[in-house]
Amino acid sequence: MNVRLAQTLIAPLFDYGDVIYGGISHKDSMILQRLQNSAMRSVLNANRYMHITDMLDELKLMPLKERREFRTCLEVYKGYITSQPHLSIKYLNQLAIQPI
Repeated sequence: MNVRLAQTLIAPLFDYGDVIYGGISHKDSMILQRLQNSAMRSVLNANRYMHITDMLDELKLMPLKERREFRTCLEVYKGYITSQPHLSIKYLNQLAIQPI
Protein backbone atom coordinates (compact mmCIF):
# COMPACT_ATOMS: atom_id res chain seq x y z
CA MET A 1 0.00 0.00 0.00
CA ASN A 2 2.80 2.43 0.91
CA VAL A 3 4.63 1.73 -2.35
CA ARG A 4 1.53 2.47 -4.41
CA LEU A 5 0.86 5.62 -2.40
CA ALA A 6 4.40 6.91 -2.96
CA GLN A 7 4.42 6.05 -6.65
CA THR A 8 1.07 7.69 -7.33
CA LEU A 9 1.29 10.75 -5.07
CA ILE A 10 4.94 11.64 -4.44
CA ALA A 11 6.87 10.64 -7.58
CA PRO A 12 4.60 12.39 -10.13
CA LEU A 13 4.92 15.72 -8.32
CA PHE A 14 8.69 15.64 -8.59
CA ASP A 15 8.55 14.35 -12.18
CA TYR A 16 6.16 17.12 -13.21
CA GLY A 17 8.56 19.78 -11.95
CA ASP A 18 11.57 17.97 -13.37
CA VAL A 19 11.78 20.14 -16.47
CA ILE A 20 11.40 23.28 -14.41
CA TYR A 21 14.06 22.54 -11.80
CA GLY A 22 16.44 20.59 -14.06
CA GLY A 23 19.18 23.20 -14.03
CA ILE A 24 19.02 24.28 -10.40
CA SER A 25 21.88 24.86 -7.99
CA HIS A 26 23.22 22.20 -5.65
CA LYS A 27 21.67 24.01 -2.68
CA ASP A 28 18.20 23.99 -4.24
CA SER A 29 18.64 20.38 -5.28
CA MET A 30 19.36 19.44 -1.67
CA ILE A 31 16.25 21.29 -0.51
CA LEU A 32 14.13 19.29 -2.96
CA GLN A 33 15.78 16.05 -1.84
CA ARG A 34 14.97 16.87 1.79
CA LEU A 35 11.37 17.51 0.73
CA GLN A 36 11.21 14.09 -0.91
CA ASN A 37 12.77 12.55 2.21
CA SER A 38 10.12 14.16 4.42
CA ALA A 39 7.36 12.92 2.13
CA MET A 40 8.78 9.38 2.28
CA ARG A 41 8.97 9.52 6.08
CA SER A 42 5.36 10.62 6.19
CA VAL A 43 4.19 7.82 3.90
CA LEU A 44 6.17 5.18 5.79
CA ASN A 45 5.45 6.68 9.21
CA ALA A 46 9.20 6.42 9.86
CA ASN A 47 11.23 8.23 12.48
CA ARG A 48 14.00 10.65 11.54
CA TYR A 49 16.68 8.06 12.19
CA MET A 50 15.56 5.63 9.47
CA HIS A 51 18.13 5.66 6.68
CA ILE A 52 17.10 7.34 3.44
CA THR A 53 18.40 4.47 1.30
CA ASP A 54 16.15 2.03 3.14
CA MET A 55 13.13 4.25 2.52
CA LEU A 56 14.01 4.66 -1.18
CA ASP A 57 14.34 0.88 -1.51
CA GLU A 58 11.08 0.17 0.29
CA LEU A 59 9.16 2.67 -1.84
CA LYS A 60 11.01 1.71 -5.04
CA LEU A 61 12.06 5.30 -5.74
CA MET A 62 15.32 6.90 -6.87
CA PRO A 63 17.01 9.96 -5.42
CA LEU A 64 15.96 13.06 -7.36
CA LYS A 65 19.33 13.64 -9.02
CA GLU A 66 19.41 10.08 -10.37
CA ARG A 67 15.78 10.37 -11.42
CA ARG A 68 16.54 13.55 -13.43
CA GLU A 69 19.50 11.86 -15.12
CA PHE A 70 17.37 8.81 -15.93
CA ARG A 71 14.60 10.91 -17.45
CA THR A 72 17.10 12.88 -19.53
CA CYS A 73 18.63 9.67 -20.88
CA LEU A 74 15.16 8.29 -21.55
CA GLU A 75 14.18 11.36 -23.59
CA VAL A 76 17.37 11.17 -25.66
CA TYR A 77 16.75 7.46 -26.24
CA LYS A 78 13.16 8.12 -27.33
CA GLY A 79 14.38 10.73 -29.80
CA TYR A 80 16.90 8.29 -31.21
CA ILE A 81 14.50 5.33 -31.50
CA THR A 82 11.61 7.31 -32.99
CA SER A 83 13.92 9.11 -35.42
CA GLN A 84 12.60 12.39 -34.07
CA PRO A 85 15.67 13.95 -32.43
CA HIS A 86 14.01 17.36 -32.46
CA LEU A 87 11.87 16.18 -29.51
CA SER A 88 14.98 15.28 -27.51
CA ILE A 89 16.65 18.58 -28.37
CA LYS A 90 13.53 20.46 -27.26
CA TYR A 91 13.51 18.55 -23.95
CA LEU A 92 17.22 19.12 -23.37
CA ASN A 93 16.87 22.82 -24.09
CA GLN A 94 14.16 22.99 -21.44
CA LEU A 95 16.63 21.46 -19.00
CA ALA A 96 19.19 24.12 -19.94
CA ILE A 97 21.55 21.44 -21.25
CA GLN A 98 23.21 22.20 -24.56
CA PRO A 99 22.76 19.29 -27.02
CA ILE A 100 25.84 17.96 -28.77
